[in-house]
Amino acid sequence: MLFKGTAITRGVGAGIVTATGMDTELGRISTLAQRASGVAAPLEKRLDVLGQRHADLPVRRDGKARGREQAALPRA
Repeated sequence: MLFKGTAITRGVGAGIVTATGMDTELGRISTLAQRASGVAAPLEKRLDVLGQRHADLPVRRDGKARGREQAALPRA
């Protein structure tokens, strides 16, 4: 049995397609991921907080932050 992305480097073989689209293993994984999307992982929560903190941070053309001292910036 081969999955999408399987590389065959040599030899001879034959294959039979047993499923396509959402009926494949990758389709099942996709369905499970969509069902679980309502629950945020701890890393996702931390990245959301970090993004919110940086969204209102003014940035000059030279890339340096304004309005807060360097020590007050959150560290990633």
